[in-house]
Parts: sequence; C-alpha cells; structure tokens
Amino acid sequence: MTDKDSLNPRKQPSQPRSRNTVAVILEAAAQVFSSSGYAGATTNHIAERAGVSIGSLYQYFPNKNAILLKLAEQHTREGLDFLDRIVRDVGPSACLDGPLIRRIIEAMIAFHKRDPELHRISLEELPIFKHIANGAAEVEEIAAGFIESLLRNTKGVRKQNLKMAARLFVQTVDWLSHRYILYETDVVEEDVFISELTDMMARYLLADPKTD
Repeated sequence: MTDKDSLNPRKQPSQPRSRNTVAVILEAAAQVFSSSGYAGATTNHIAERAGVSIGSLYQYFPNKNAILLKLAEQHTREGLDFLDRIVRDVGPSACLDGPLIRRIIEAMIAFHKRDPELHRISLEELPIFKHIANGAAEVEEIAAGFIESLLRNTKGVRKQNLKMAARLFVQTVDWLSHRYILYETDVVEEDVFISELTDMMARYLLADPKTD
C-alpha cells in the first residue's frame, strides 16, 4: 500500500508542539470537511485553514482519508467518554423508565449535534467507512450492554430477549437521531421529535410506558 492509499499516520506526535500541530490540523480538517464536503476537501485546503505548510501536514498524514479516519477515531473516543459519563451518572442499579429513556435520547441528540455535517460525510460519503464502522460498533456494543443492564433492573419489561431489545433500542435511537439532525430539524421541533421517539421506545420496552 502506498502513502497515497494509506490510512495510517506517517508519524505520531510526541512533543507538545507537534501534538498541538496535529490538533490544529484536525480542527481545521473538521471545518473544511464540514464546509466543502468530502469531494471538495483537499489537503491543501486543510493546511491553509490550519495555518501550516502542506509539508508540515504531510509529516503526519499521507492524505485526506487518513485525516478523516483520525477524526472518526477521535469521535469514537468522545463517544466512549460520553457513555462512561452517562453510566456513572445513572448508576449501576437504576431502572429504565420513560423519563430515563427521554434523558438518554436527549443526551444522544446533544452528542450527535456537535458536528452534523461531519457525521453525514462519515456515514454517506466516506470510502473507508468500514474502518469507521469498527469504532461505531464498539460504542454500540457498550451502549447496548448498558441498556441491557438497566432492563435487567426493571420490572414490567415487555421483552424476553433483553440483549436483542437493548441492541434494537440503541440502533433505533442512534439512527433516527442522526437522521433527524441531518435532515429534519427544519421540519420537526426537537422537543416534539424527542417526545415521539421516547414514547415509541417506551412502548416497545415497557409494560407501563409512562413517559412523564
């Protein structure tokens, strides 16, 4: 595999100055991808936005795919941190009810709203999607495990296969939240969307689906 095709960084930053350079490049890249799309973004545009030479950029990244993959990996780490905060905040003995379902949905939407255009590129345009899918699958697995543990603490759950129910909950909320943020914020008010999604998931999971 040549540098042109490689997705691996050319070198890892070890000093504070080089780590700062990489951070600046990644921030600039997120802005360029969001404003220009995948096809319109180039390493020259990213270097110019970052205020570094193209040679400095190429010290760390062989191409724009490697940069975008690094952004996706960064997002995966943020997703894992996000899940960890929710788990610690809710606690291991919590039960799943309508208000908690709404709280989880609100948190997921807030997380996905950070850079919706970059999400769209990762989901729809990226030719290295399978690499990003690996990170997304890791986050999904942990999230589903968390929901399953809540269901096991909860009386009046409608589903017998809690593992499958938890997985479908995570996948449904994640997909519909992404779709809402990308395409429907001008059509449906956020509170209305959250209320409807909460009601749908509560009715799917709970025998007594009170959502307030």
